[in-house]
Amino acid sequence: MRTGDLSVLNLTFFSIPVNYNGSVNSISDADRAYNSTGCDGIMVARGLLHNPGMFADLSPGDSDVLTNWTKISLGLGIPFSSYHKHLMFMLEKVTPRPETRVFNGLQSTVQTVLWLKKRKYIGCIR
Repeated sequence: MRTGDLSVLNLTFFSIPVNYNGSVNSISDADRAYNSTGCDGIMVARGLLHNPGMFADLSPGDSDVLTNWTKISLGLGIPFSSYHKHLMFMLEKVTPRPETRVFNGLQSTVQTVLWLKKRKYIGCIR
């Protein structure tokens, strides 16, 4: 986590809300950022892309999260490219590199769902 010199910045000089942004990948990262800066808010976009279950204290690659994302995508007709891209983020830190190469080469939602099921990343998607 990069906090740099922010801990010495006196945020009371600002009359606008100041948010912390960058390198927040867990609840403990968010706590450290808040406690070291006293900022008004924490931005966690990339952290949530990698782990949408972060605030529920779920681990990256959690099967329920991946299953729910698959159900939502199929139910709403999310285009394959968006469905797959979000899965790439969610699986990046939990999938071995050789498997990541295979996953990145998948060309359809059906291929992706079968790949996920075979490796037990997702459960039933009825």
